[in-house]
Parts: sequence; structure tokens; C-alpha cells
Amino acid sequence: MNASSPSPESVPANVACAAAGPPRLRIALASPVFTDMVLADVDRVRRTEAGRAGFRRLRDLGCTARIERRGAGIDPPNAWTKVSETDHEIVIAYDPADWPCAAWPGSPPSDVVLFTRIVEAILCASGSDRPELCAAADASLLDAYREQRLAIPDPVRRAAR
Repeated sequence: MNASSPSPESVPANVACAAAGPPRLRIALASPVFTDMVLADVDRVRRTEAGRAGFRRLRDLGCTARIERRGAGIDPPNAWTKVSETDHEIVIAYDPADWPCAAWPGSPPSDVVLFTRIVEAILCASGSDRPELCAAADASLLDAYREQRLAIPDPVRRAAR
């Protein structure tokens, strides 16, 4: 498992925030199930102070981040963050259905994978062209999220009672 490996298509981050218009978090419509799963992860992230701080930092940098389903058939599952040269957005590519990965006990849940990508998006927007190498700089934000998320009730478990 390597949820922090960069995409081979990584490009310099100096084009990240050149898009016109206000910063946004967009979800590429791959399927209704994918969209629902991403929205559930975004909701889980935003229910923590660390998650809200991450979203605010990305917004304050003036960048749009687009969440899209990473390519099919990738084995092992992976996720990455890159800057799109064509539309000047930061692309977060992951598939929530892959996480946690049954083949790797202890792999992170999908909301943790998403938040790690959000931290990498912040680093891209800040000018880093190798966010995967700089993630340690925001380790405290990631650690805070991992701790805070444990206090959030899991809606699936709650509904099963």
C-alpha cells in the first residue's frame, strides 16, 4: 500500500492557482455511488477542527481542488495529488471504495486518505512541486485529524444498531 505516492504525471505547482474565479472543492462526477462516498468522506473531514482548518487553508490560498476517481485497474490501490496543467486546478485522485484495503490490514480508511490528499493540495498550492516529500511539514495537522476523527460517530454503525 502506498497512499502517498505521487502520480507520475506530477507537474510543477507554480500553475496551481492561476484559475479564474473563487476557490472551490469540486467532485468530478464518475458515478452516483462514487459521489456519495466522496461526500461522506468530505462530511467526516469537515466535522473535525483539523479538517475545517485544512479546508480553510486551501480556500485561503485561492485554489480550486477537484476530486476525481483515480484510474480503474490500479493494483495495488493508490491515491495522489497533482496540479493539472490544463485547467490550473489541484487534482486529488482517489477512490473511497479502495480504502481501507482488504489486502493490507491496517491501511487507512478513505477519509484519512482524502485528508492526506487535502494536506498535499495545500502544499501544492503553497508552491511545493513534490508534496509527497513535504507532507511531514504538516504532520501535526494530519495527526490532529487522525485523533479527532475517532470522536465522530460512524453513521453506518449507528444505523446498524
